[in-house]
Amino acid sequence: MNGVLGSTELLLGDGLNPQHRRFVEIIHANAQHLLKIVNDILDLSKLEVGKLVLDRHWFELNQCLDQVIQAMEPQAVDRQITLSVHTEGNVSKQLYGGHLD
Repeated sequence: MNGVLGSTELLLGDGLNPQHRRFVEIIHANAQHLLKIVNDILDLSKLEVGKLVLDRHWFELNQCLDQVIQAMEPQAVDRQITLSVHTEGNVSKQLYGGHLD
C-alpha cells in the first residue's frame, strides 16, 4: 500500500490534466482507506489478545462524513446512485470519541 500511495503522490506532483488528476486523487484516497482497513484488521488481532488501546480525541463530524462520501463516490457513480449527507441542526459538529491507535 505504501508503494501505491507513494506512486500516486509522485503522479500528483506531475503535470496532469484535471480529469487525470481527479482519478489519481481518488486512487490515492482509496489507497489510504485500504491501508486504514488493513491497520484495523491488525487492531482486531490486538483486541483478541487484550492489547488494544483507544485514543480518544475531538473530531469534526462533517469532515468525517465527507471522507466517507469520497470513499464511496466511485462505486455510487458506477451504479448511478447519488450520495448525500444531511445532519439535523441539533447534532454537534464537533464530537469526542474513541479512535483505534
